[in-house]
Amino acid sequence: MDLPPTKGRVRVVSSVGTFHINLFPVHAPKACRNFLGLCLRHYYDGCPVWRVIKDQFLQTGDPTGEGTGGIAFEDPIETEPHPRLKFKAAGLVCTAGEDNMHESQFMITLGAMKSLQGRQTIFGVVSPESIGVLQAMSSVDVDDDGRPANPPVILSIDVVDNPMPELGAAGLDAELKEDVAEPDAEAQDSVVVRITGQVDVDFAAIEPLAKRRRHKRKKVVLPQPEEEKPAPEAVEGGNETTPADPVVPKAKTKLGRLKRLTAKK
Repeated sequence: MDLPPTKGRVRVVSSVGTFHINLFPVHAPKACRNFLGLCLRHYYDGCPVWRVIKDQFLQTGDPTGEGTGGIAFEDPIETEPHPRLKFKAAGLVCTAGEDNMHESQFMITLGAMKSLQGRQTIFGVVSPESIGVLQAMSSVDVDDDGRPANPPVILSIDVVDNPMPELGAAGLDAELKEDVAEPDAEAQDSVVVRITGQVDVDFAAIEPLAKRRRHKRKKVVLPQPEEEKPAPEAVEGGNETTPADPVVPKAKTKLGRLKRLTAKK
């Protein structure tokens, strides 16, 4: 897979294992800034992988787990197509918006997805040694809409190498400390569940984080299964099946900054 050089790296700790994402801030600066800003605010902590389409993609970034939530770090961002970033293989990390407006939700490809070219922005790639974790995530049982019965959970995303140091300025660090509040009193009695026999997840600790990040969005109806179509020509990374569209809320033109939203507790 011929990709441009990466710069910057995050570590994703999930309920099925840990993997790393290398970033493309030079080729997708807006998407990387949005993603890194949310990571530094620990926005993704507790987000479920709420949709898995076999051999196509998995989708996360909505703390509600409904697929209709999410916010932008600053304002919704536009698609940033780049000729050197092509949906030709598994492990590509991209936006998951519609109408050329993207927020916190993102996808990781599980195969070639050329139908996303020009519609979504590739802003990272999963490191080769981490592909096994993606395979574990994509092996969960799902319903006809791709919703897992027991979804994998993103426990945390840590910025290991920040290619945009301005996002780590003192002002932002102070806001981060304010945004991450202690769990509610009623959540002190933790309920720990072992997911897939590998990791203990404290859902009582996760729930308050998710609740603080929710805001009302118009419900999006999941698409009905498409009729069978002739298989497209083979591309690098394997044959691509009939693609499913990411399910996301329709972004408003102006949402305001994240700090105003997280301040409403």
